[in-house]
Amino acid sequence: MRRYTTRLRYFTLLLVCCSATWLVVAQTSDSDSTLLAELKGKANSEGWKIAEWQNRGATGYLNLFPFSAAPRTKLELNRKYNTGWVQPGGRLLLTWENGQLFRYDLESQNESAGPVTDAGVVFGALSADGRRVAVSLVRSLSRPGTDGSRLKHVFYIGDWIEGNGMRSLVESDSLLTSRTVSWDRDGRNLVVGIGGRVTIYGGSTSNERRVVAEGSEPMWSPDGRSISFLTPSKDAAIYDTVTGITRTIMPGRKPLARLEWSPDSKYLLFSEKSFSPPCASTRVAVLRVADGITSTVLEQCLGWTNEALGWIIVPRRQ
Repeated sequence: MRRYTTRLRYFTLLLVCCSATWLVVAQTSDSDSTLLAELKGKANSEGWKIAEWQNRGATGYLNLFPFSAAPRTKLELNRKYNTGWVQPGGRLLLTWENGQLFRYDLESQNESAGPVTDAGVVFGALSADGRRVAVSLVRSLSRPGTDGSRLKHVFYIGDWIEGNGMRSLVESDSLLTSRTVSWDRDGRNLVVGIGGRVTIYGGSTSNERRVVAEGSEPMWSPDGRSISFLTPSKDAAIYDTVTGITRTIMPGRKPLARLEWSPDSKYLLFSEKSFSPPCASTRVAVLRVADGITSTVLEQCLGWTNEALGWIIVPRRQ
């Protein structure tokens, strides 16, 4: 059993230009009070928080942000991992440099080893029941007859069995291929952005595939009904898996990376550029899907995307 310690770190309320400090936003000009109240209620009653994975020094840790002006909480793991991704619920998917995968559960505080893939994993996703895993890797391949190289994305899937290998699902050397991979609610199908197309694959063979939209960075909602993605023009959009209808959301706003679904599939977390004083910054906001209302929840002076951000449910004792 792996234990972690809880430490409190407090934010300065004044941002200094080019600092990497996050400011927890309680209320700003573009914040919606009703939405913030909803999110704070979820944090208090169900343990919702925004989690940021960090890997510095000898250990990996999570920064946990509430939807209020309260300070962040730091949850530190007692082992150094190469990369980590926040998973739906209260799990982390972690890797070592050799490609060994680990699953960490915040409720039980248990770490379990899973399958082994190649080094160089850039994104990973567990199925909702934790029994299946998918990862994407980026490899640099030399170009025959030239001094240059090209990048190839490789997507692997496998069952969560310690020491098992994983099999290749699909490969792509298109510059339009995105790194994200996401399971449906049953762990039977997964969605990836291959060559600028949002493509659903059956979980057993790459021959079972269906293109549903033009775009990248797809993420499946926990209820299985929707897939969020970025269009070729980098607008945010949602594909309805039941009706087959795609709609653009947040017109005029350009998320910097994928949109992350909340545990109940009612909200989306995203990041975007902001040029409010005292410096150009990155802000993290939440969209209420039902009515399109958004509210800023975090801001940082340095440019950054939400590659390491996600929703997480933290046990109430933490």
